[in-house]
Amino acid sequence: MLNSIYILTKDGEVLIEKHYSGYRDRASVDTLLVQMNKYSDQEEVPPIFNLINAIAVQIKQKDLIFVALLNKETQVFGVVDFLLRLIDTLVSFIGDEVVEATVKNHFTTVYLVMDEMMDGGVPNTTELSLLREVVGDRGITTRLISSVPGSIAGVELPEMFRETLEKSQRTSAQNGLDIDFVMSSPFPWRRSGLKYLSNKVYIDITERIDCLIDRNQMIISMEVMGDVQLTCELSGMPETSLVFNKPSLIDDASFHHCVQLQRWLSGRVVACVPPDGTFKLMTYKINQQLPLPIYCSPQLLFTNAGGKVEVTVGAKQTGGKPLDDVVVTIPFSKTHCGTAMLTATQGEVQFDDATKECKWIIGRLHAEGEAARLSGTITSSSGLMPESSPTVQLDFSMQSGVSGLRIEQFNIIKESYQPFKGFKVSSRAGQFHVRS
Repeated sequence: MLNSIYILTKDGEVLIEKHYSGYRDRASVDTLLVQMNKYSDQEEVPPIFNLINAIAVQIKQKDLIFVALLNKETQVFGVVDFLLRLIDTLVSFIGDEVVEATVKNHFTTVYLVMDEMMDGGVPNTTELSLLREVVGDRGITTRLISSVPGSIAGVELPEMFRETLEKSQRTSAQNGLDIDFVMSSPFPWRRSGLKYLSNKVYIDITERIDCLIDRNQMIISMEVMGDVQLTCELSGMPETSLVFNKPSLIDDASFHHCVQLQRWLSGRVVACVPPDGTFKLMTYKINQQLPLPIYCSPQLLFTNAGGKVEVTVGAKQTGGKPLDDVVVTIPFSKTHCGTAMLTATQGEVQFDDATKECKWIIGRLHAEGEAARLSGTITSSSGLMPESSPTVQLDFSMQSGVSGLRIEQFNIIKESYQPFKGFKVSSRAGQFHVRS
């Protein structure tokens, strides 16, 4: 059971605290902050801490820290998943990044979302479409305010308050809000009675490539993680079916709870009655080695006096699409590297004297264009050979999928209309490393 959730600034100031099963003072939070500050590198701070009287789970989001306190008998990874879902939900409600300023500006909305998503320490309403019905201008708060008459017990309300009530009533009427629609729906993630003048659905597939390549350009490990996100504006209660062109590529998948799992297991069809609005339909993993859209050939030679640097980067197997936001990062040894004199045939080269990190910002690489090259020398500050050769990190994005997975069919049954359908596939680098 989850006891409390805190939203802290990066300095440890409490912005919001919500208690679900009895009040808990901030002593545990103070203890957690002390434990976290013991780490010199904040990236090494673990997400889970076993305190004396509680377990603390912390997740960093921009300049905020989300902290959950729970008892010893709770499934910790379920709490991690809940915090991540809470952050995603707040992004949808706020319409911007979840940072200190936006949380302060939308304090009421954030608190209501936290209150609705959990009840008594147990996850309650986590479906975004239903949360929109009970939180915000279209929610229960509006219905309660709208039910207040223009005068109470013969006391005339202020003109400003009456105008607010009238505006709220008009908004509720225009949006057709009725909480009974939510409760009477046969599917808890979708309310009945939805109507759109223009029916449409957008499907976005985003893939992330994690890859490790040795100095001989051989792939040591490779994994592709994909997300399928839907934005549905469909009238009625449609049933949808989605078919991929190469479903056999998918080694593992997890789905939104609206998906009929048996249809996927028997025929690799993603069938469901979708929630209204934007939601994540599924995530998948591909463990097979696939053609890479980029190559990187680092040649780093070191001596006691310094070293010579030559790095070549180019596009390949992109289906004619360019690579965007290409960045090459080389973390040189802090004990060996002194200064660097590096030039590139394309892009901008940045060298940080404090961290001894070289960042080569290439930008765009065309599929049929020439490869970009970085060359130069570095000096040694110690007169000794470095402990090891650095591992080069690559970042890039592409408006197509690495796996070649795409939507082959998307059909709607039990409704007479034919909606507009929009499909988009993109990919980006995750932990993409090349040994030198």
